[in-house]
Amino acid sequence: MVDDVRIYSIALSAQEVADLYTETTLVAHYTFDDLADGVGSYDLTAFNSAAVSGGTLDLPSFNSGVYPSSVIPLGNQYTLSFWFKDLKDRTQAQVNWLMFDGHHSAGHHDGTFGGQTGNYIASVYTNDELGCWDGSWKGSGYTMTNTSHSGWHHVVAVYDNGTLTYYVDGVQVGNPLSYTSADSIKVFGSWSGHNYAGADEMDNIRVYEMALDAS
Repeated sequence: MVDDVRIYSIALSAQEVADLYTETTLVAHYTFDDLADGVGSYDLTAFNSAAVSGGTLDLPSFNSGVYPSSVIPLGNQYTLSFWFKDLKDRTQAQVNWLMFDGHHSAGHHDGTFGGQTGNYIASVYTNDELGCWDGSWKGSGYTMTNTSHSGWHHVVAVYDNGTLTYYVDGVQVGNPLSYTSADSIKVFGSWSGHNYAGADEMDNIRVYEMALDAS
């Protein structure tokens, strides 16, 4: 089988060739011109006033979020990349927890939390640290507050066989974390029925099936 044949009228640079390979490892990509997945079949459904607005995902309430039509699979290596605007005030969130993504071990898939084990690749919790949850909280040491992280910011979380590394605005931040990953992503923003949404807006969410390097 042959797919995606391309002929260019220029000689691609080594970086451009590398970018072509990276592009093929995209599992899901959301530009928020609408709620469609630009590369796959994981279109989103919005809840609790979440909506596309001006080319971004608006999360006006702490309980706003979106969930994909089927769970987005994760393997032994992956990268989650997203932009957010205006981190919400963690002290006003339920149990002082802010999340950008989530998974739960219960079988249902409708944007609600199953009440069983949860996993979170990128969250803000104790001491305002960016970190993860795999049954217990693990903070990276990098702090994020609604005052220090107003405006637009870019977060990349790279998972490589048990180690999770964060990059914010193109720079590695905090300490790499030992993380027992879930096998999928079930929600972006908050769970329905909880008040955890991390930011007022999100944009350009990408999930890759490889651990991207720093370059």
